[in-house]
Amino acid sequence: KLFVVSPRPKKINYGWHRTSLTVEPDGGWRPDIAYRVELLPGVTDLRNNRLPGRRTIVFATGGTIPAGHITGTVVDWTAGRVARGALVEAIALPDSLTYLGVADSSGGFSVDYLPPGTYLVVGTIDQNNNQKRDLREAFDSLTIALDTAATHTFWTFAHDTVGPRIKTLTLADSITVKIEFNQM
Repeated sequence: KLFVVSPRPKKINYGWHRTSLTVEPDGGWRPDIAYRVELLPGVTDLRNNRLPGRRTIVFATGGTIPAGHITGTVVDWTAGRVARGALVEAIALPDSLTYLGVADSSGGFSVDYLPPGTYLVVGTIDQNNNQKRDLREAFDSLTIALDTAATHTFWTFAHDTVGPRIKTLTLADSITVKIEFNQM
């Protein structure tokens, strides 16, 4: 859970040895793709030395490394605060290759090294830290036509199949009505 491999493979094999860590997608690295492997804060060695900050390695299996990036902030709308550790997925359309980013302590994120194209970008409060959007997790999404750079703020909330209903109507004055809903 402390590694982010982008674009996301179906399965990742991890290994550790006395002086090294190994990260490799099941089936190997795909040709002509730029990869970003990010090591998140929290990794410790056998002597409890903790890695300060993030470490990122970027490489390509052919061709050049693209310069496109999507940045922004993820906000937990219901709680009224930034979403620390939120998952951001940039899903390339139409092939569904998924690039990942994780929000820092201020809710800021960056999904880097993207080729130009159209992306469905989803910001999710990843409650169980499995690097996937589950059914009841709060999220917000946007489709972006990316040339080189884009910025967006995601206001996440839990989506429901039944929308909010009017709970009360209160007449404030002769031209104003206050409407209260049963949910956010």
